[in-house]
Amino acid sequence: MSSSVSLYTVIAVLVGALAAIVLIVRPILRGRPAIGWLALGLVSGMPAVVLYGEGGDSPLTMAILAIFDVLSVTCVCFAIRAAVDAPPVPKRLAATAAALLATSLALIGARIGWPFLAAVPFQLGTMLMLASAVHASARGIRSVAQGAMFAGIALNLAAFVLRLPFWPSLMDAGRAYPSIASPWLNTAMLALSSLFVPMVVLGILGCEIGWLVGNYRDRSERDGLTGLNHRLSFETRVAEAPAKVGVLVIADIDHFKAINDRYGHAVGDRVIVAFARFVAEARGIAARVGGEEFALAMPGASIQQGEAEAEAIRRRFHALRPRGVDPDHFLSASFGVADYRAGEPFNRVFARADAALYDAKARGRNKTVVRVGEADGERRDEAVSYSSTE
Repeated sequence: MSSSVSLYTVIAVLVGALAAIVLIVRPILRGRPAIGWLALGLVSGMPAVVLYGEGGDSPLTMAILAIFDVLSVTCVCFAIRAAVDAPPVPKRLAATAAALLATSLALIGARIGWPFLAAVPFQLGTMLMLASAVHASARGIRSVAQGAMFAGIALNLAAFVLRLPFWPSLMDAGRAYPSIASPWLNTAMLALSSLFVPMVVLGILGCEIGWLVGNYRDRSERDGLTGLNHRLSFETRVAEAPAKVGVLVIADIDHFKAINDRYGHAVGDRVIVAFARFVAEARGIAARVGGEEFALAMPGASIQQGEAEAEAIRRRFHALRPRGVDPDHFLSASFGVADYRAGEPFNRVFARADAALYDAKARGRNKTVVRVGEADGERRDEAVSYSSTE
């Protein structure tokens, strides 16, 4: 059994190394529950590996092994669910696993069905947790890391199913149960485990690092106050839209400097965020392109749809009474709407919508002005204003 024992040692060292890597990475990914659960799972898994390697058939040894085995697998399953943004483990499933572990502990203490039957309940609970993790990780695999994580946890589940009949032999390295001990089986299962565990761990780390990179990229492309796109990312997303025609809406909050001067910047930020929310809830791609200036691109929309969307935002904002603003202070915004075609330079479209916006400002603000063009490529400007009736 020396080869099996040496493999237990290899796995123990491997689990320890993976735990060290996770603990090193954890400060970078602070606040991410997947890393915390993964670290706890690896740390609690090391005593189980040591007990498997050293063997022993005392009730205390078997009880400790059962607790750490279930704890380590449960923590890793929690980590997988967190890494793929799946809902938490259902309470009924967690309660079932805990009840099965308690049953095993009771059977171990009473030496009922010793040793094989006493181990069956907690092993079934472990398999249930693994099955829930397989199901959670199988949905929407979008990266190599997620694929590796799914494959690793699915293979671990298969290994758990295969090892159940041989558990007593594996538990004590085959000393007490030579009739079911098989050196090649023990060696094969240990070798497979040494492969599956890193797949799961590295898959979770890959998912979390991918989240971190995506989060930094998203933050670099979005306005910190409103969460909307910056102008550069806005232009990129509009250019990538497959529609051949569309509408661009440019909006500006009227007399915003006066709002800041009268109520302070905190209230001004509140007004900005409220207006941004209205723009973000509209159909299309929203952006903050200036201090109090916003844009909304509507790929595939008609000029009439763009006009209607702008008017809906204008009316909602005019009816808004944010905290800190006097009840008799009616907020307003002006809108410029222009249609565009695929391949038309964005600056030209933006300038046309911006001209419509300034037209709305010149006509008294709290208005929507539309700029439309000919279908043959020779564009003409036709201004249509919609005065506020509030």
